[in-house]
Amino acid sequence: MLQDIHDALRAPDAPAPDHELIVELVFDKPITAPEVRAAIIAAIPDAFVEVETAFGGGMDRFHFARFGALSLQGREARAFQFARELRVATGAAEASPVLVDSFYGAVATASSTGDETARERAMESALISCSTPDNQTYPTGWTHGLINSAVAWSKGNRGETVRVGVIDTGRSRHVELDAVCVDDAHLGGLNLVEPGELPYDTFDTSVHLPNPGHGTLVASVVASRGDVDPATSITTGPGKVTGVAPGAEILPIRAIRSVVDIRQSRIPRAIELAIERDCDVIVMCLGGPTRIASVEAALRRAVAAGIVIVAAAGNCYPFVVFPAAYSRNRLCAAVAAVGYGLKPWGRTARGPAVTVSAPGEDVWGASMRSAEADPTFVRASQGTTLATSTTAGVAALWVASHGGRESLRAHAAQIGTTVQDMFMRAIVSDLSPPAAWNGASDLGAGVVDVAKALAFPLPGPGLEMGRTSPAGADETSSPVDVLRSHVQEYGALAAGEIDDGLADVAAELIWHSYMRGASVRARASGLEGFHDPAQVSPDAGAALASRDELARFVLGR
Repeated sequence: MLQDIHDALRAPDAPAPDHELIVELVFDKPITAPEVRAAIIAAIPDAFVEVETAFGGGMDRFHFARFGALSLQGREARAFQFARELRVATGAAEASPVLVDSFYGAVATASSTGDETARERAMESALISCSTPDNQTYPTGWTHGLINSAVAWSKGNRGETVRVGVIDTGRSRHVELDAVCVDDAHLGGLNLVEPGELPYDTFDTSVHLPNPGHGTLVASVVASRGDVDPATSITTGPGKVTGVAPGAEILPIRAIRSVVDIRQSRIPRAIELAIERDCDVIVMCLGGPTRIASVEAALRRAVAAGIVIVAAAGNCYPFVVFPAAYSRNRLCAAVAAVGYGLKPWGRTARGPAVTVSAPGEDVWGASMRSAEADPTFVRASQGTTLATSTTAGVAALWVASHGGRESLRAHAAQIGTTVQDMFMRAIVSDLSPPAAWNGASDLGAGVVDVAKALAFPLPGPGLEMGRTSPAGADETSSPVDVLRSHVQEYGALAAGEIDDGLADVAAELIWHSYMRGASVRARASGLEGFHDPAQVSPDAGAALASRDELARFVLGR
């Protein structure tokens, strides 16, 4: 059976590196990569496979097996079936394919078609639909008046001494990042896409719709070195824009080529690098509908190290994407986007997992579209990227206001919680949904406010723990628990049909539900919905046959 599925996934020509099949294997106990590979070869003698540990060490519970001759594109359901068979053959506790995700839900729906020309045409149309009209007329510093950045600045707090790890496409040589990023001499080892190179965005033209300069934009919104004239809301020098924490230091970690077309297999090691390089805050403006266990484990390690993590809720998906969805476990703050008048940005992901919203429409930042582009150019952009970067800047100001990460970590240990939990309590304190939300309750507690977050006192002994989870470094939620939480948040009637018998197909059901939701949103925008529910694997189809409500939620039927 395993050999048959392997052969069916074999590509006639070598697939592009980003479209090779990768499977995450999770074991109950640490094991070496050669041992995992030997188990795979024993089951599939002709497999062309490379195995590496998720965190770069010699032994690990989490491994990524890359099958260089197997094509993932348009074969996702079969890939899930292959992973399940591989789990049994290798003795793993869990196995899931690492799919080609997109931060943009409507784009991701196009990935289910095997016709590459149709897929590219669909992706181009979907990206257009996953946006709202740009407005370049608002003052360059308008967001700071809305979130009260100057309250911290006026007290001498500009985020100095705080290091923010930006896990993204890397940085570029834009003047807004001068004196913002760690010096080149200290950037070695921070490029996981082109190992051995510095973590600079290569503006890789081989990546379809690469969204170039994404990491540069994020870094500038967090920490560009400007100020804002309170009378005009216009940025004053040294550059054209200013970050929320203009004294913070940025550590760029290049883990992806593009937020439009990504794999999460490099994210665990990227988070580990942020821990090793003493980051106080991690910001991730990326994600997708695939649940990767080692990403959750990495988040838990970072939380245990006292780091504040901020992640984007996602664009165009109706549900909060991974890793931001782990906000329900208090492992990150999930951020949705609003516009100039506080109305929800039309393409933001929403849901109970959202912690807070922030400006994400017509927000100014550094723009670098190619290596030859004007290194001084800035523009207003849109998306939960901007909202999340803004909130990461607030996190930097919050850490600085309390004496730094180690001081916060000591306080958290004393009262039995985490720095992440204390930040999440502070950032929602005294907020309420604005009238422009028309009663919506799926965009978090309200719009982030620096003054309120910094004024909230650190909790004392006797804290009501709630969902706080200062759990072990390698602890992860079971696939069924993740599915149950997801369904409870977005489809309560189906929650009663979830049991441990779904363990092997839970990851696939989660993925299908996101893809269906994105397809529904695409159709609402006037596009064809590309996700085909008929592509569900035989195992998942059999599991849904006796679960009508769950089938309706996952597949829309």
